[in-house]
Amino acid sequence: MTCSRSSSGSSRTRTCSTRSTVDVQRDYDTVKNELIFADLYLVETRLDRIDRELRSEKKDLLIKEKEILESFRATLENGTYLNSVKIDEEKMKIVRSLNFLTMKPISP
Repeated sequence: MTCSRSSSGSSRTRTCSTRSTVDVQRDYDTVKNELIFADLYLVETRLDRIDRELRSEKKDLLIKEKEILESFRATLENGTYLNSVKIDEEKMKIVRSLNFLTMKPISP
């Protein structure tokens, strides 16, 4: 394990890595995968909650949200960021509160 320290102003940080080499592409791919997995977990959790709520009473909004999230799940399982999905404003209003990490603009 290698560690490095940096300080800026009044804060000090310590960064540790289990890898002994620096590989920008590998590190980029690792971060990309972590973001995808975080959003996939969010989709799965919300879909489970929707399924439970739908059993108690049917709601049109929940059905629409479930359809959107299922399409997001397929996108994420293919390793694609959600910011590449075209989504209209009405659907965006339904899922905006979930704050998906891969929906944010990211420059390579």
